[in-house]
Amino acid sequence: MLYPRPSSSPHLHHQCRRGHGVGLDPRPDLRAAAVILNAIGLASPNWLGGRPLGPAGRDDRHDLGRRGYDMVISSPGLQGIPRELYDAARVDGASGPQVFRRLTFPLLSPTTFFLLVISVINALKAFDVVSVMTGGGPLNSSNVYVHYLFQNAFRWFKTGYASALALVLFLVILGHHARAGAPVRAMGPLLKERAQA
Repeated sequence: MLYPRPSSSPHLHHQCRRGHGVGLDPRPDLRAAAVILNAIGLASPNWLGGRPLGPAGRDDRHDLGRRGYDMVISSPGLQGIPRELYDAARVDGASGPQVFRRLTFPLLSPTTFFLLVISVINALKAFDVVSVMTGGGPLNSSNVYVHYLFQNAFRWFKTGYASALALVLFLVILGHHARAGAPVRAMGPLLKERAQA
């Protein structure tokens, strides 16, 4: 089955960037935040068009989709921590922050590490949100590295510079994965010990 893509034609892409056809209301006075702000007597800012708020509007849209995923992944990690450890910490006189710092966070570190790696990967893939919602503007305030690479390669035809940008991106990803694998390899004996217990 074929689905329409926002970037399938220049005309449709231009409409999507202005807010038409992708669920964004082109009239900012009808958005929920604008209604609430107007109800208490405040003016509604231009969420995507204003220079200081352009990245915030993009990031809010992108981050709201990730919150549920992070909670679904973190919940089993929290439930996997034995209740007896918390009881023993309370008997030893540990306060709430001490329990979190010395017990919960270290035992939740594999889950936190996984979410960190996934977040970095998604941050490097943030092309679609920027391209459709703001096109990198206003004044490049909402531009990201991958969209900048795309602009150099296919809009301004600076293919040599775009190739250098792609190589740097590849090296960053390679370095991140090499560094990300080190804690996993170091945790190998600990995970084997837990599996045998």
